Amino acid sequence: MLESKKFSLFLVVFCVLLVTVFLSGCHILIPATTRDPSTSTQPAAVRPTSPSSATYTCEYVQGSTILGRQTLPDGTLIPEPNVTLNDDVEARYTLIGWDADGDGVPEVFPYKLSADTRFVMLYTVEPIVYHYDIYVKGELVASCDAHYGDVITYPNVESSIIGEEVNIFLGWEYDGLFDGCRYNNVTKSVRIDAHFADSQICRYYYNANLYAQYIEAGESLTFLSPWNVTPPSGKEIVWYTDSSYTIPYIGTAMPVGNLTLYGRAERPNGEDSKLSSREELLHQFNIMILNRVPEKEFFLSFSVPSVNNLLQYLIDNGLTLNNYKVNASFLDTVLTISLSFEEMATKKSPTVAYTRIASLNIGAYPNVRSASFNDFAVEKRPESFFVNNSDALFYAIEHGYRPVIDASNTALTSLYNSMKNVLRRIVRNDMTEWEKAKAIYEYLASEITYDDYVLSLTKKGVKNLSAYNAFYMEGVFNDHLAVCDGISKAYAALCGIEGIPCVRVTGVTKEGVSHAWNKVQLGGNWYVVDATSGGTIVGKEMVFTYAYFLLTDQQYSAVAAADGRYFPEINATNAVDIYSQIAYQFNGKTYSLRFTNVEDAAAVIRHVYESAPAGASSFDFKLAIPGESVSSALDKILSAVDLSIKIQYAQPLDSLTLIFSK
Repeated sequence: MLESKKFSLFLVVFCVLLVTVFLSGCHILIPATTRDPSTSTQPAAVRPTSPSSATYTCEYVQGSTILGRQTLPDGTLIPEPNVTLNDDVEARYTLIGWDADGDGVPEVFPYKLSADTRFVMLYTVEPIVYHYDIYVKGELVASCDAHYGDVITYPNVESSIIGEEVNIFLGWEYDGLFDGCRYNNVTKSVRIDAHFADSQICRYYYNANLYAQYIEAGESLTFLSPWNVTPPSGKEIVWYTDSSYTIPYIGTAMPVGNLTLYGRAERPNGEDSKLSSREELLHQFNIMILNRVPEKEFFLSFSVPSVNNLLQYLIDNGLTLNNYKVNASFLDTVLTISLSFEEMATKKSPTVAYTRIASLNIGAYPNVRSASFNDFAVEKRPESFFVNNSDALFYAIEHGYRPVIDASNTALTSLYNSMKNVLRRIVRNDMTEWEKAKAIYEYLASEITYDDYVLSLTKKGVKNLSAYNAFYMEGVFNDHLAVCDGISKAYAALCGIEGIPCVRVTGVTKEGVSHAWNKVQLGGNWYVVDATSGGTIVGKEMVFTYAYFLLTDQQYSAVAAADGRYFPEINATNAVDIYSQIAYQFNGKTYSLRFTNVEDAAAVIRHVYESAPAGASSFDFKLAIPGESVSSALDKILSAVDLSIKIQYAQPLDSLTLIFSK
């Protein structure tokens, strides 16, 4: 921060040593005063060789200020004072000497005292020249030399909108620091840059014009009032988060980050926003469900032979993320829909059934993103979607929108930041999409515990379970305890934040239990991912496996079948042997986790065990030894390992996960 300092007169620190003068049995102390931070040492004066009764006064002055005075015998030899002058913020000072006779010429020391003498300090003053440069958007607009305290001449800078570029001027930054203050006087050499807002900008598109303003998070939105823009008579401006005017914005306060809104003048009775098809109505119906809107009127321009049939269409095709009850009435062209919702994400399960076993497949996370990193792909998406709960947040990210959260919704804002904190911890910017998708799978499958308590309630037929966090992203990121609903939503959302296309799929397992998983697009191909099953359950323990990462629909059919409700057009047909893609290195050799011979498998397992920490650990791999069954190959491998260890193993799909204690 630039600081202002009041210039003071230059002071000389001048310390006079104690001079012991044996004259008439007296000790004379020579006093000294100081003027500015400096050091001063004066050696003792030398007494004349022949005694004399005469004494003289000797003064040391700077200008009209007496710096010191002493009384000495006639003939005393006075040494030159040893003085160091300190510069200040305004000037550099250089000592020339001491003048005793007023001729402006410094005396020669040692100086023989023969009369009352006044020593005047002679010194030069060189003003310090500072320099400042002023830049506006990288262009140098002023370059000046100045002295301390001179007034800085700032150019006139105004906020502007040039095409789609918004430049909102907030003030000046000094040597790269913007603190909101403006400094008017020179106190040091400095670079000054015009500071334009890059966040907390609200952009309003209305009538082919772009308006923009800077609004702090949590402040009330003022819309177009600063520009005195009003709608035509008899109409009102309705705001949407998309340019096609289909997603209404229902927030009232500025969220954290930027906000883009699209306004349209509409009649209060909704005549300008009539829906022309069942599909348009379904879209608005889903928005009601997502944001838990209790009632809304829709103006329809298409024929409605039966309101019951229309309502059934909405129920059959609407989102099922929230449990709700629906009622509708239709009069003339106005359809009124009323929704009542069950409680959402308010309960944490009281018990945890499983213990997680640490996986030796997962190394330390890179942790190279800062805590303030926010350059996520989702923040660069052009169209936003207002959300006020975690399911709406998941839906917005999954469908390619930039989520907008009202700043007053602190719980949802905190959840969204927790999601980003996970990605700041486990993902590097230089990772490929494949590596990012794998890191997200590893996090969810190895750190989130399956919520067996909620599953047991489901099996018992307990109703109204929608209040449990396990079904939502709150269970994953707040409790680290969730079922497939919460985990599949979390996987899709984390991938979406990184810009990786990913959707949630629902269906039924081979055991007849409702299930949810994901499909992710990498390199133009879609793959099945089931992070819930990636935390395989063995008794009362959970172990990590790659067996459910990047599968085809055919491979996954051994686990569950999709109900086709969401994204039926997405097919996963490209096979990837994930174990052959993962490398394990030690002693200068690289192995894949797809072992094709006993020797390599034994060497890796022995090294894994010897490097493992104390306690229980797991290690996941795949056996593809020609002519050997998995059980036969495993017997040979463990025999070759030659370690006295107790081993359990799980066999998810066609992989193998060893569990051993140390």
